[in-house]
Amino acid sequence: AGAGAGHREARGILAAAQTLVVLTAGIDLAIGVIMVFSFVIMGNMVLTDGSPGDFAMPAVLALLAGFAVAGICGFVNGFLVARLRLPPFIVTLGTWNIVMAICLIYSANETMREADVTAATSWLHIFGTSFRLGGAVVTLGVVAMIVLYVVLWYMLNYTAFGRHIYAVGDDPEAAELSGIRTDRLVFFCFVNMGV
Repeated sequence: AGAGAGHREARGILAAAQTLVVLTAGIDLAIGVIMVFSFVIMGNMVLTDGSPGDFAMPAVLALLAGFAVAGICGFVNGFLVARLRLPPFIVTLGTWNIVMAICLIYSANETMREADVTAATSWLHIFGTSFRLGGAVVTLGVVAMIVLYVVLWYMLNYTAFGRHIYAVGDDPEAAELSGIRTDRLVFFCFVNMGV
């Protein structure tokens, strides 16, 4: 039950990130596989198989590496869509396949056991940490998701950046004529979604 709850929270956070790209009239089909690839990298970095020269990285470095890889994937998608003006559906469908293939090659198509990762470090499960709030059990992942939703709501409704996102999604040519750097904004949305 705990693992299922963590997956729901992750999907909720991914949906919030996807919202930015959808509001700019785009889509990112690769967001789920980017998340999986990042976790595989984080998990493999904290695990060791005992072979000579193989050592486990500190969990904090593994977390940073996972976020960096996800950011790089978002950077690539953003570059292809915003700078080269390729259709987001086609770009992200292609990068979905590429990232999945890289993930399978990197992991040698082996299963990473949850118990091994948990035994190596609890940092990769930090958002699964739970506490009681009244009669409900709440995880830090739920708290992070709610905080992210509130920040996005505020940003989209009360900042110029949020209004620019709506303007680009409504009419990119008019937004560009009004002085909004549409390519920079779309690029930022893709990178932000990756991270």
